[in-house]
Amino acid sequence: MNRVRAVFALLFCAGPAVCQAQEPQAVVDRFFPQPLAASRADGRHTCFMVLRLTSINEPDAIAAGYADGTVVVLRLLTRLAPDIYVVSYETTPSPRAPATSCNFTGPDLDGDGQPDVQLEVLSGTVSSTWAFKWTGDTLVPRSVPAAGGR
Repeated sequence: MNRVRAVFALLFCAGPAVCQAQEPQAVVDRFFPQPLAASRADGRHTCFMVLRLTSINEPDAIAAGYADGTVVVLRLLTRLAPDIYVVSYETTPSPRAPATSCNFTGPDLDGDGQPDVQLEVLSGTVSSTWAFKWTGDTLVPRSVPAAGGR
């Protein structure tokens, strides 16, 4: 039975169509935090930044921001295998940073060649920025409006 699956997968991917990597937004949406998921769908906001790609250009590490208008959470989603991701880092939900939208930027602030992750959360005309160092494997908080991550 496994041999049949392997042959099918080979034919499916080796045919005229190219196998498509999963879109980062679909991965981010799958991991919307449960405490925030209770909010109305039109009040949920996400943003993401792909931090690392596999050798075949599939997202391997994704910084994902989640907001529901009252709380903000940042998660690092790490790929274990094709279409299998886990939450490898998460900030404590921040009720002090209500957000109606979010945005990521990735300037290299310390000159180490790795993008440093900045999550900007907006609520009307007020914004705050969470800064993290990307080590290539995890996020290290530099400045976070709430208690650090786990």
